[in-house]
Amino acid sequence: GTEILGTQKGLVLGWRPAGGAPFTVRRHAGEVLSVELSRCGAFAGSASLDGSVVVGPLGGREASSSRACPDWVCTYPRPMQSVALCPAYASGGLESHALCAGGQEGKLTLTRRGRFVPKHITIHSGEGPIHRVQWRGTLIAWSNSRGVKVVDIETFQKVTHIPKPSLSASGTDGAERCCLTWAADDVLLVGWGHLVMVAVVRQKQGGPAGVRFASVAHSFQAPAGAVLGLAPFDSRHLAVVTQGPRGTGAEGGHIAHHVCTWAGRVLSCELVPTGGASPVALAAPLDGDVPHYVVTASAVIAAKRRSIADLAIWLIEHNAYEVAIALMRSSGSLEHAEGRKILSLCVAPLLARDEPRRAVGIIRQLRFTDIEAWQECIRLFQDVGQLSLLVPEIPVPPHGLQLDVEVYDSVLRCLAGMSPRTLRATLDRWPSHIFSATPLIKILHQTLPASITGGDASSSGEVGPQSKDPSPSDEADLLVESLALLQEAEGDLVSAVRLLTRTASSLLFPFITRHLPSDEAFHGCMAASFRRLFDLGQREALALAVAHPSVFQPSLVLAAVAPAGRWWEHRYLGLLRRAHGSADEFQETLVALRAELEPHNLVLRAGQLLASEGVAAVQGGGEGAVALDEEGPPSGGGPAADDP
Repeated sequence: GTEILGTQKGLVLGWRPAGGAPFTVRRHAGEVLSVELSRCGAFAGSASLDGSVVVGPLGGREASSSRACPDWVCTYPRPMQSVALCPAYASGGLESHALCAGGQEGKLTLTRRGRFVPKHITIHSGEGPIHRVQWRGTLIAWSNSRGVKVVDIETFQKVTHIPKPSLSASGTDGAERCCLTWAADDVLLVGWGHLVMVAVVRQKQGGPAGVRFASVAHSFQAPAGAVLGLAPFDSRHLAVVTQGPRGTGAEGGHIAHHVCTWAGRVLSCELVPTGGASPVALAAPLDGDVPHYVVTASAVIAAKRRSIADLAIWLIEHNAYEVAIALMRSSGSLEHAEGRKILSLCVAPLLARDEPRRAVGIIRQLRFTDIEAWQECIRLFQDVGQLSLLVPEIPVPPHGLQLDVEVYDSVLRCLAGMSPRTLRATLDRWPSHIFSATPLIKILHQTLPASITGGDASSSGEVGPQSKDPSPSDEADLLVESLALLQEAEGDLVSAVRLLTRTASSLLFPFITRHLPSDEAFHGCMAASFRRLFDLGQREALALAVAHPSVFQPSLVLAAVAPAGRWWEHRYLGLLRRAHGSADEFQETLVALRAELEPHNLVLRAGQLLASEGVAAVQGGGEGAVALDEEGPPSGGGPAADDP
C-alpha cells in the first residue's frame, strides 16, 4: 500500500512502506491542513489553507484504474481543517464521489460530485470552527469547541453528542485538541486533552427502524500526558500517542507511544525520538494494521508491531537480559532451543565482560532441564575460571535433574585445582553416587604433600603418633577434608580417619562418632589409636571412650590417659560410673583418686571407718556411698592445658 502526508509548503507526498523514495501527489497554494485516503487506496483527498479541497488519483500501481479520472477540486470561502472521503468513494456511480469537510467557517458540509457542479449539503453549523471529521459507513463524526457529534447521513438523524471534557478532567496542556478515529463501524475513539473515550453505537430498541444511538462505554486518563493521536492497535488494544507536560523533556514535552487495553491498562510504553519537533500526529493505515506512523514536522516514524521474540531480542541487544528472559518465560516462548541461544547471547558476553555473578543469575532464570545446556554452561564458566560461582546452581538429585557422571566428575576435577573450599562444600552437598570418587582421590593424592598422604601407619591400621603439619595452609586442610570425604564414600574408613588424624581436622571426632557404632571393622583401628585421639582432644576422646566401653577397654584407656595426670584417670572413671552404673573392678582406684583429689567429696556410711592407709573400701554401690562431683578438678589439680 501507499501512505500520504501533507506539508506546510503545500505538498501532498506519497510513500510506500515497502521502500522507495517519496513522490509528489499534488501541490496546493497554501499549507496542507488535512489528508485522507480512500478505502480502496486509489484516491487521495487533501484540504489546504487556501480554501481548496482536492480529490484525485493517487498515482502509481494503486490508481492504475483511475488515472483517466481528473482531480475534483472544491473551493470554500474559508479554509477547511479536515476532510473525510466517502468510504465507498469511486466504487459505484457518480453519487459515490462524495466528501465531507469542515473548517473555520463553522459548517460541516457534505459535497457530492455532480455532472456539472457539485451539490453541497450543510449537515451542521453555528457552533464555531470544526477541527476534525471522520466518516465510517453511514456515520459521520466531527468535533468542535463544544464536543463531538455523530450523525447518520442515511436518515440525517443525530446519533450522539459527547460534551467536551472539562479542563479539570483533561488537564490544561493540549486541552483544545481533539483526536477522532473509527475503530470499527460501531466504535468511535475520542481523545481530548488527557482523556480517552470509547463510544459504542447501538441500534435503538423499541423505536423506529434504523434509529441508532451511541454512548461512552469506556473512558480513562491517558498515560503520561495529553493525547496527540490514537488508533486501534488490534481487536483488543489501542495505540495512544501522548505528549508529556512541558519542561519534562524536549521542547513541548516528551512524546510516548503506548499500547493499552480498551479499559486503559497500559501494556507497553516507548518514548518516540522526535527530536523536539512539533506538531505530532498518529497516522494509522486504513486496514487497522500496523505499522502506525508518528508524524512530526520533520520526520515520519514507524511504530511496528513486534512479536515476543522480536521484543526479547531488542531487550537483549540493549543489555536488559533479565527482562527479556522474564518476558519469554511469562509468554511460554522460552523453549529449549531458545534457552540454548540465550546462553550465547547473554551468558557468554557477561562472562567476557567479567560479570560472572550476573551470568549465574541468568542461568538461574533459565531453569535448564536438558543435560546439553548444563554441559554448555559448565564449559563457559570453566573457560573463564569462574566455575565455583556456578556450582551451587548445578542440579543434583533427588530434587533436581541428574546429569551424566562425566559432567559431575569434570566439575570436581576442576574445583580441585581451582577452589578447594568450593570442592569441600560441593562434596557435602552432592550425593556420592552421582560422581566417581576414585579418579578424584588419585588427583588429590598427587596434589597433597606426601607427609600427609604417606602410608606411615602400621599395617594394622593404627593411626601413629604423627603430629600435625606445623604450618598447613587452609587450602591443604580443605583438600584433606575433601579427600577424607571421598575415601568415606568409597568405604575406606581407615584411610580417611588416618588423614583426619594427621591434620588434626575438626571433622575427626564427628567422623568417628558417625561410623563407630555401625562398623565393627573400624573398632580395632580406633582402639589402638586412642592415645593419639586423646592427645588431639581430651574431652572428645573421653566422650568416645565412655560411650563405647566395648571398643575402648577401660584398662587401656586408663593406661593411655595416665601420662596426662591422675586427674584424667579420675575424670574418666567418674564419667564411666555415671554413664554405666557401677564399675566394681575400678572401685578402689576411683575411691583412691577421690581421696587424693577431692577428699571433701568422700562420704562414708555410718559405722564404717577409714583404713590405716587413709582409704576405706566403701562397701556396696548404694546411694550416698561416694558422691562424684565432676564439675572440675580441685584447686591446683589436673592439667592446666585442658582443664575439664
